[in-house]
Amino acid sequence: MRHETILDRFQQNLAQGKPDLWLREKRITDRVVRPLVADSRLERIEYLSLSSNSIGVKGAKALASSPYFTRLLYLNLSNNKIRDAGVHYLAASRAFPRLTCLSLENTGIKNAGAITLAQSPHLTTLHRLTLSHNKISKRGIEALATSPNFPLLRKLDLWGNDLADEDVAALAASPWLAKLEVFDFYSMSLSDEACLRVAERGRNCAIQGPALAAALAADPANLFLLARLFLERGRVVEPPLFAALDATPPTSLFWGWLERQAEQVSDLAVSQALSFFPTNACLQQRASFCRRRDVSLEEALF
Repeated sequence: MRHETILDRFQQNLAQGKPDLWLREKRITDRVVRPLVADSRLERIEYLSLSSNSIGVKGAKALASSPYFTRLLYLNLSNNKIRDAGVHYLAASRAFPRLTCLSLENTGIKNAGAITLAQSPHLTTLHRLTLSHNKISKRGIEALATSPNFPLLRKLDLWGNDLADEDVAALAASPWLAKLEVFDFYSMSLSDEACLRVAERGRNCAIQGPALAAALAADPANLFLLARLFLERGRVVEPPLFAALDATPPTSLFWGWLERQAEQVSDLAVSQALSFFPTNACLQQRASFCRRRDVSLEEALF
């Protein structure tokens, strides 16, 4: 795809009030990127996706050198061969003063690239950072967990990397990542203990992934922790966590515990705690519980 064709498309998008370019799988190479990002017609762009192309280190360097990304909020370079050298140029650049979302999934990043990102003082506006399907392990995770440069980060995607239990725990306990709402550890082989430790420490975190869902479903006692997350914080954690619980109806012991705890919390919090349990398996218990609490079953099933 020629850079002039891309710029013509952007002008058409702007005319429709859309300052964006979505260029997935357009066979864009470094040779196309260099003249594209040097054109002043891009100065109003806010969303740029270049995922799944043939962009490498030279293309990343060109992006990082452009003076026309001062409004850019979203940059997706996933599934390109950016590697650590390309990340170096992006992290060292002042070209993205408003960037809130950076996606570098499957770009060949290793620990050196993760460390470079963590040490950058120019990415402090990020709300979401995607580093899935790379080759990041202990050293890279330590750098991310101890970095003071992500004060606004709310979602961190790391699934498909080589993380151990202690790496996940370090991220969950990090005081520098206090605003994180979502850790995405999808499809990672974590122990039940690690998953539960993350849940306990992630007071404002919704922790996605089958590993944690399986940990909570494996032992009925873990339902106590799950309900505590609801009852103490009055908020619903990510629904994908609870799919595995559909086959694990809560025990009578659990219901007794929930009733005792519920005396100390609001009806809304109780309704939230009840809302994810499988309807068919628990309908009678839920109805009885709701009658005693004077909470409508409709509320509990919302």
